[in-house]
Parts: sequence; C-alpha cells; structure tokens
Amino acid sequence: MKNISSRCLFVNTIFLGVLFLSSSKVLARCVSGDCQDGYGTYESSDTNPFEGHLYIGNFCDGKPDGYGVYTWRQSKSRYEGNFLDGEEHGHGKWNYGNGHIYVGEFRNGKRNGYGLYTWAEDGSSYEGEFVNNEEHGTGVWKYGNGDVYIGQFEDGKRNGTGRFKYANGDYYEGKFLNNKRHGYGTYVYAIGRKIQGEWRFGKRYYSTNSIHEAEFYQYLFK
Repeated sequence: MKNISSRCLFVNTIFLGVLFLSSSKVLARCVSGDCQDGYGTYESSDTNPFEGHLYIGNFCDGKPDGYGVYTWRQSKSRYEGNFLDGEEHGHGKWNYGNGHIYVGEFRNGKRNGYGLYTWAEDGSSYEGEFVNNEEHGTGVWKYGNGDVYIGQFEDGKRNGTGRFKYANGDYYEGKFLNNKRHGYGTYVYAIGRKIQGEWRFGKRYYSTNSIHEAEFYQYLFK
C-alpha cells in the first residue's frame, strides 16, 4: 500500500472505474489501480472539453488525496506533492508551463505559507511568505538585474519596512507603500553619502528645504 490517506483506509465504496460528464460523454477514466480509495493512474479522455490531464497517486473518495503527481498536457504544467480533497495542500513543487517554478507550501489549492518562486525569464526569485498566491509577509526578492529587496510584502507588493539594495551599490532602508519609497527612510549612495527623511510616492519629500534643493533631489529620484 502506497501512503494511502488514513481517511480512506476504512471506506467501503465500490470503485466506479469511469467518471461520466453526462450519459453520453466520458470525461475521464481510471487507467490502472484504484482511483476511488487507493493508488492509481487517472487521465482525461479525448472527449474532455477541458485541458487534458494525467494524475498518478493516492485517492480518497475519488479525488487526489495524499501524495501524487498531476500533469496538464496542453500547458505542460506539472505539480508534484501533497493533495487534500482534490486540491494541492501541504508541501509541493509546481513546474509551470511557462518555465516558472514554485517549491513550498500550499493550502486549498493556492500558494500559502513559506516557499520559493522563480521566474524563468530573467531568473528573478522570491523566497518568503505567501497568502492566496500573493507575496505577503516577510521575504527576499532577488531581481534579475541584481537588485535585492529584503523586507515586508502585502498583496504582492513592497509594503511596510524593508531594505532595497540596487545593483550599483546604492541602497534604501525604510518604509515602502505599493513598491515605492513612502514614509521615513534613508538612501545611501555607494560612495557613502546619504539622505534621511520623509519620502512620498517614491520621491524625497521636503517641508522646509529650499525649492532648488527639492527640485534637485526630485530630479535624482524621479
């Protein structure tokens, strides 16, 4: 027996073998094993109006439950990990058809908990906390151009306190709002000079400085 969910060990049901979309069309079928309350292989048929798929793993009540591998043939996406009641739940690895990869925790079919997401286009990556597929909590985002942000996220954006280090050696440490410097913070140049104070929507905010100085710094950070 291959790690069958304990919820299914004492279920006494009849294995149906074929699931029907309607009385005339077969949606999917069990290729081998026990696709009701055991270990089996389950695939979509040619008449499936949706994307074809293949699942190999544990089942409970006819749904993926426990460890398994689910492959979407058309998009070439692949999930390998734990399931609960037909959804990705627990630790797993998702290889997306576009080349992106996520390794980490899932809950109710979404990225929830700690994980690492890597983008294929430029090698950017985010490692940290997720809530409902969004970067949310504390994490580290490494950008493909060499920039690195360490700090707080909310709804997929830099929100809260963090430190953004630019590839040229400059860095900003302070408050962020919707990916922009906003609130009190310090900008330090690679040569050592630094600017401290309030920021508004990505630009230095001045209340007492001369208009000429304000215009100069707004030009630098626009």
